[in-house]
Amino acid sequence: MTISSIRKTVAAVMLLLPSYVFAQTYQGSVMGEFHEFDLNEFISNLDWESADVQSKIDTRRAGAPAPDTIRWIDRIYNLPDYMRTFYDNHGKRVKEVLDGRTNYLSNPSKDRRNTIQFGTGQTFVVLKQVHGGVTFTYPQDVVDQDRTALANFARTAMQNDIDQHDDEYLGDVRDFIPYMFMSMSYDYPEAFWLRNYWSWCTSCEYSCGFLQESGRDSVSYILYVLFAIQVDDTGYDWRIEDFRDPTVLTAAVQEYKGLVDSILTDVPKTTRYDQIRYLNNWLTMHNAYNSCYDPQNSPSIVWSPMSALRGTSGERGPVCEGYARAFKVLCDQLDIPCILAVGDALASRNANPESHMWTEVKMNDENWYAVDVTWNDPMNSSSDPLVSGYENENWLLLGKYDIVNDWDNLTFAESHPNSLIYGQGQSSGWDFDNRTLIADYKYDHVTGVARVSAPENNVIYSILGVRLNKELGELEPGLYIINGRKVVIK
Repeated sequence: MTISSIRKTVAAVMLLLPSYVFAQTYQGSVMGEFHEFDLNEFISNLDWESADVQSKIDTRRAGAPAPDTIRWIDRIYNLPDYMRTFYDNHGKRVKEVLDGRTNYLSNPSKDRRNTIQFGTGQTFVVLKQVHGGVTFTYPQDVVDQDRTALANFARTAMQNDIDQHDDEYLGDVRDFIPYMFMSMSYDYPEAFWLRNYWSWCTSCEYSCGFLQESGRDSVSYILYVLFAIQVDDTGYDWRIEDFRDPTVLTAAVQEYKGLVDSILTDVPKTTRYDQIRYLNNWLTMHNAYNSCYDPQNSPSIVWSPMSALRGTSGERGPVCEGYARAFKVLCDQLDIPCILAVGDALASRNANPESHMWTEVKMNDENWYAVDVTWNDPMNSSSDPLVSGYENENWLLLGKYDIVNDWDNLTFAESHPNSLIYGQGQSSGWDFDNRTLIADYKYDHVTGVARVSAPENNVIYSILGVRLNKELGELEPGLYIINGRKVVIK
């Protein structure tokens, strides 16, 4: 049965009676409940630091370096193949929109090739489909009733069968769809018009043979897992409210590309360090952090890279996510490896941690370092809405053990706890490695040599992967893998 076969208006239950295909049959379709997902809430509810989790990671990958990848999708090892395919297709759809083409990410109602349309303003993409069936016997009191009663009984038998196979059919969806969506959001920040909120549901199309002489019958069905793009009945739309008009989005895509090109026009052609400083300084000097931010009422644009690329202040100015996404978009254009990092950050040991996003970049020494553009742009009551006079580079290319304040010797790793760690609930089944990539100490732009910590029990390998039973002071000059990271020793 093809996708086009279920392109029909769906009510809670729709029966087509009668239908003749070799024998008299009845057919129907049932729409399941919607499952809503807020990425920010999901991240904030995860267990960020867990000794049990860290032990599990260390045991599973003892001696192996942290995954050196700029894609979140590559940090998970047991994601179902169909979700990885969906992820890859999402990247293709994003590129199509940026290339000026139309698809369900830009104009859902016009994309009939890749979507299922349930009437006007209801557009879905198939994530997964499962074929099933069940044989049953009608009770005599149902046999004596009309065909509607037979259909209702058959539908109940089908639903009971689906419920019995719930974990088999939908367990992997519930477990992994948050990670798939998170990766789509963090790996493709150039999709500036999409929200951090989405919804999925199930739809079941079934057919049943009419009552047989024996009183036995069977239902065959296809259970679809649908990723929602637009559902007017509920007011849901994956696109940010500013860009739901396709004409407006087309213009915004051109604006976005023009802004990126304009910002990069004056980027230094010297070193990667100079380029990263330039990007940090451009974003801090052309934006003001959104002091009006209200998670319940602020427009979605504040999380979008477009807010920071435009150079904005006030209630539409960027929050941390807007700064970080814009920084990654610009790094991507310069082929500077960059990943979005998320966690609960705090400015001092006694401060209350708050959900935060920053970035990590890979330098020419093959090591990763943290960049927090948001914290380089502190708020101030300046008369200039964009320039406070306190813009800085204090949070530029830091390592785990760098001290970030003078009053309680807080390190960067303590201030910005390790990015997303699986720990509880939906994420408990992820085979996921999230040991931080960043080096021990900040980038030395003069020598380009990374420092490492001096405690005992460092795990040291040669660059060829041979375990070396030596201390740091015993190493000859050269390139090594120390505690899972490449380090130059001079």
